[in-house]
Amino acid sequence: MTVIAERITPKGLATQFNPRPEIDRILEFPKRVKDNLTHLFAEHVVKVTLQPYNLELTQEGNVVDPESKESILKIANRGPKGDPRFLDEKSGLAKFAQEIINAPDSSFIIWVSGPGPKNLGYGTHAFVYIGIKTDKDGKQFLEDEGELIKGFALKVPFFYNKLAHKTGELLEILSPEAEIPQSATIKDLLLCPISFPIGHSILLPDGQRYEIKDTKGLCRLILNFLKRGFNEREIEKGLSGKILEEVESTFKKDIDSLFNMLLSAAQTVRTESRRIIDRIYQRLTDLTPPNWRGGNCLAARATTSENLTPDNSNEKGTLTCPLCGASFTPPNCPYCDYTAC
Repeated sequence: MTVIAERITPKGLATQFNPRPEIDRILEFPKRVKDNLTHLFAEHVVKVTLQPYNLELTQEGNVVDPESKESILKIANRGPKGDPRFLDEKSGLAKFAQEIINAPDSSFIIWVSGPGPKNLGYGTHAFVYIGIKTDKDGKQFLEDEGELIKGFALKVPFFYNKLAHKTGELLEILSPEAEIPQSATIKDLLLCPISFPIGHSILLPDGQRYEIKDTKGLCRLILNFLKRGFNEREIEKGLSGKILEEVESTFKKDIDSLFNMLLSAAQTVRTESRRIIDRIYQRLTDLTPPNWRGGNCLAARATTSENLTPDNSNEKGTLTCPLCGASFTPPNCPYCDYTAC
């Protein structure tokens, strides 16, 4: 004769219900707030020219945010669905991610996101995203062995479409094999990311040769070529990340306070969730018909001869309940009312 129903102890059931992953996601919220506010204030309040950003190229070939591990394409999906400018940017971001994947080591990757229509609330600046894929010896790896793609967002005043034509001209000089349309529009730039070797030497329209040795030199080239003015001190603060540290320090205490508040709430949720699950379990147990429970001696006899072997006991005189698997001191199991008779 076999046992009619397999039982789970309240303790076991509560263990199966694990709120930890959801709680951990909640606790990530203050960090996300901090990161978002840092970049928002830096861009719109402090008017930072150059902001650092990092991406991760995973071993599976996905480009993700290094902190959240979310794909940048998934993040991009959160934009306004009916905005045609957003759809163009989403397509361009997918091409940017692919360019990061395909670019060889020791490369710069550039993607230009120009301003959208003013009537849709867009500003007057473009962002030139510069990704840096280092050589094999200089690669930085993260915990899951994904490659860290260091990068910077260069803010460029972009008041008219003529500047888009000029930017397209520069991209074609940097990467002659790239298919940049003549008189490129802002949309064209979105859909045409490029890559080229670090240390690349180019011939400028004035006949001068320019070697791009580092990010600072690339920023100088872009701003001077577009006649936007190159401020070395601002660029160096952006390259070092100090400007973001200064912005972040202004609200660090507030974010820490938010984190501590959420941590306290998470600890309460973790404790109370198990208590609630145990209470629900007990109520359901009370509703279980007697012939499905171990408290009835007929069910006990059905299992005693087969399951209460010497292996089920231990030196302290406790038994392992054949119905619910809990350890108990005979005669009654407190978890499922099994009686060892």
